[in-house]
Amino acid sequence: MNSASALAGPNTAVELQEVKSPAQLRQYIYLPADLYRSYENWVPPLYAEERKFHDSRRNPALLEADVVRVLAYAQGRPVGRVMGIVNHKDGAKGEERTARFFQLDCVNDGAVAHALLRFVEEWAARQGMKKVIGPFGFSDKDPQGLQIEGFEHLPVIAAPCNPPYLPPLVEAAGYGKQIDCLSYRIILPEVVPPLLERIYRRVLKHPKLKLLEFSTKRELKSYIVPAFQLVNETFTEIFGFTPMSDAEMRKLTAQYLPVVDPEFVKMVKDEKDQLAGFILAIPDISLGIKKAKGKLFPFGFLHIL
Repeated sequence: MNSASALAGPNTAVELQEVKSPAQLRQYIYLPADLYRSYENWVPPLYAEERKFHDSRRNPALLEADVVRVLAYAQGRPVGRVMGIVNHKDGAKGEERTARFFQLDCVNDGAVAHALLRFVEEWAARQGMKKVIGPFGFSDKDPQGLQIEGFEHLPVIAAPCNPPYLPPLVEAAGYGKQIDCLSYRIILPEVVPPLLERIYRRVLKHPKLKLLEFSTKRELKSYIVPAFQLVNETFTEIFGFTPMSDAEMRKLTAQYLPVVDPEFVKMVKDEKDQLAGFILAIPDISLGIKKAKGKLFPFGFLHIL
């Protein structure tokens, strides 16, 4: 049990402080590493990206939403955090006035989780919101939901990562499941099955389709924005999807291009020379991020590479 957890108890006196200063923001960002140090499969974020996420100069989503960040303290020590979000894009889509809670992390104590969630609910009500959902960030590109099973595996990129006790604490505060989101784990065969090989060869001969393959990031770069535009067109029915703005497309390009291997990107054009589909594979870097403790420098990037 870590020092923060030792402060928790059935009658915990919780003090909440809204994050205002750079020092508080730093504490907010790094708090989960202290809370979850005893959980073997918890993976920290890349802190360089996490700092960008909370910087309105580098995260355009912050300019399109109202945000509040809160720290919870017990006996003077930080024991939890949460972020409240009112995303103005929701109103533009005609959705019910719904706020979101995000980055809920705390010790195993219902009083702490309850206090953090109630703060967000009261803040959202003052913004004129009628409902709160979460954990949910600015869009589906952020980790969403709570992990409820599969804790024996390291989480995959952009997936939620929380200890097993957190979902029951959220349910005890009055929240219920809205939808299941799944991450699939597939064991690849050493040899491609003949049926799939025949399908692949047949598609290559299709007169209206053209397969694009890449060997360098320079070749790939000009296709990234069209790929994001295709996502905007085709993901509209996916739960929580928010179309990407041009600024978000540029941000995601800068964020993921460094770890993309061009040989693991395949795209297809149609007879009109328009992008019709693509698939992307990224190496699982969770173990590297864990070994690097979320820090690229001075030597963390070596673990990730």
